[in-house]
Amino acid sequence: MVLQYNTTQNYSEVQRRFKRKFNTKDAPNIRTIQRHYDNFVSTGSVQDHLRGNVGAETTAITEENIQKVKDHFTANPRASIRQSAPVLGISYSSIQRILTKRIDFFAYKVSIHQPLADFDKTRRNEFANHLLALFESNEIDPTKIWFSDEAHFWLHGYVNKQNFRIWGSENPHFVVEKPLHPKKVTVWMAISGRGMIKPVIFESTVTGESYNNLLRTEFLPQVRRMNKINGFWFMQDGARPHRTDPVFQTLNQAFGSRIIGLGSSAGFPGAIDWPPYSPDLNPCDFWL
Repeated sequence: MVLQYNTTQNYSEVQRRFKRKFNTKDAPNIRTIQRHYDNFVSTGSVQDHLRGNVGAETTAITEENIQKVKDHFTANPRASIRQSAPVLGISYSSIQRILTKRIDFFAYKVSIHQPLADFDKTRRNEFANHLLALFESNEIDPTKIWFSDEAHFWLHGYVNKQNFRIWGSENPHFVVEKPLHPKKVTVWMAISGRGMIKPVIFESTVTGESYNNLLRTEFLPQVRRMNKINGFWFMQDGARPHRTDPVFQTLNQAFGSRIIGLGSSAGFPGAIDWPPYSPDLNPCDFWL
């Protein structure tokens, strides 16, 4: 390995020559080749220069290094361990052990959500306080709200190739085909504290017309059979197909002004506007 790498300076070529010389399918990995080469350059031998040592094991986890790591990541919380190792002069594994075992730092993932302006936050706060007041005064029974929402399902499935492995002696050349324009279906559902509605599948894009048809032919017949309209409220988010005049008329005929939806209060006194950008307020996003 040392002789061939010194000649070629190419890890792949060393591996190819190794397999030819010893007639094997296995070859040393890049780290092994580099370790042996570095050891030979520094000591003149390919032997492990620590073999036979009986003294105390050397460690980079000293009080000085612990403080260096703590100061570094406190000042640079978004720095990666790999980038920090050469800066601190401490190995990747030692930094990782110091972070997790000695100073109890954790790698927190970034959360992604929609941007909220101050006005949006104010509306969310006002909505929450208004609804809580109605609950406390028994004007609305929180178990008698039909919460509704849609979700998209991709029909081609999803394969995370980082977590997908096929073990064998030869490459099976397994390929997952992915369409250029993947197909999806949209599933709509409504839930309440008193029951739930059978899921409804849209096989095409949701429009105001198709959504209104869903309410008339699927949702309302089901809740009428369940006898769960009187005293119940209906909630929908602010998606554009939900806010057409025919949709509001359909809901008004069934629920009167007991509607919670963006834009509903303009046409129906007593209705409550659903605040925009608020999926985290909808139980469907937690339970479904």
